[in-house]
Amino acid sequence: MNNIENHPHVFEINKIKTEATISPKGDRIVFTSMRTGDLELFTMNLDGSDVRQITDEPSYDGGAFFYSVGSQLVFRASRPTTEEEIATHESLLDKGLVQPTQMELFICNADDSNLRQVTELGNANWAPFFHPSGDKIIFSSNHELERGFPFNLKNSPMLCIGCCDRYLFGILPEP
Repeated sequence: MNNIENHPHVFEINKIKTEATISPKGDRIVFTSMRTGDLELFTMNLDGSDVRQITDEPSYDGGAFFYSVGSQLVFRASRPTTEEEIATHESLLDKGLVQPTQMELFICNADDSNLRQVTELGNANWAPFFHPSGDKIIFSSNHELERGFPFNLKNSPMLCIGCCDRYLFGILPEP
């Protein structure tokens, strides 16, 4: 596509206003920021002090939520890998745009350690949230369909111990 800015799956960064969540303990906030020149995850105290960068790769990291005890984060990210993908990502950022059509889910400790990818489904996987049991992640995905956004209950990208319809079950990777 010659004019990617007009593509229906490109969004203006300044229109994304839902990127901050408060930890279950009520002591930290996780948020997405362009303060480093790329869309990265950060945490901070409620009063704005003690800002810590969580992610640091060319990507669109966001939509993060804390695990129920605040020890881990789950989020979605696009991770361009080829020179062309990275150039497209940077070009869109320069124009205040993102193209969230290829996103996978990741978890890490809230102190930024132990980052690991939890899905390898392709297409867009987003809106992740830890299931109250703590051993599953529920999220939305369009990996199976060209249109529509089914919800998936997912534990692990490597071990799928039961698949039915559009739902996946497995074991959450150990930290």
